[in-house]
Amino acid sequence: MDINPYQPPQADILVSSDIANADVIRKAHINHEASIKSVGTLYYLGGVLCIGIVLSNFLGRDTEELTAVVIGIGTIFLLIALAQFWIGSGLRKLKPSSRIPTAVLSGIGLLGFPVGTLISSYIMYLVLSKKGRVVFSEEYTQVIAQTPHIKYKSIVVWVVLGILLLIIAIGVIAAVATKAAD
Repeated sequence: MDINPYQPPQADILVSSDIANADVIRKAHINHEASIKSVGTLYYLGGVLCIGIVLSNFLGRDTEELTAVVIGIGTIFLLIALAQFWIGSGLRKLKPSSRIPTAVLSGIGLLGFPVGTLISSYIMYLVLSKKGRVVFSEEYTQVIAQTPHIKYKSIVVWVVLGILLLIIAIGVIAAVATKAAD
């Protein structure tokens, strides 16, 4: 006889310890999650800058000046912009498919010594580390769904993002000023 009438009933019930466990997991990874989403925002910014390069490449030129080289460079920057928008969207949504393209672009960014090397190595750490694998996992997506009450509260990410934007703005202003001086 397989059925025991004295055995307590068995059911798959979500107990409060599962929610508490989800809280612990989310709190342990919330900083990493926020950093990855911030990197996604930086990729959006990079896409906008590439679109700006494309527009500046084509606007103000006569059709005779549009050589194959100019069109080729514009096309390359347009493709880079689209890739950055796609990767940024994937990072903001914590899609696992965005990890490898992010690592590849960060690998290329390592060549931009010294600032590009520092930023790119940090981005590679974020997406390829153990915590990064957890944050991009399907299980963590379920943890996020179970813990909507847990929010990231830190100004550090915004300060770092602001400093990076300031550095980029100074670089753009310097480039424009140098071009105007020529």
